[in-house]
Amino acid sequence: MDNFFIVFPKTVDEALTKLLPVLTRREKTRIVNMPEKDLVLLKSSVGLFIHSEYKLWGNDPLINACKKFAAENSLTYDDPVMIIIWALWKNLQSTTLLKVVK
Repeated sequence: MDNFFIVFPKTVDEALTKLLPVLTRREKTRIVNMPEKDLVLLKSSVGLFIHSEYKLWGNDPLINACKKFAAENSLTYDDPVMIIIWALWKNLQSTTLLKVVK
């Protein structure tokens, strides 16, 4: 069972570390330039990837990390995905190379 957590992230930061290299520059640019209210649109693409690749509902350490990150005691089915997507968006906000200049 210890090998399970070698592959799957246990924290939101580890999830980002594994997710960032998978995304193309184009995807990152699209995400960084999205308004925060539109992040929910990523559930059907990035969200599905997160659910399947990180085995969210079998990965208690990551679920607990998402609860801590969001300062919540319980989460709905989609909450961990949206927490990771929001953290990804915030992380990309600090990267000026990806922002579209208007």
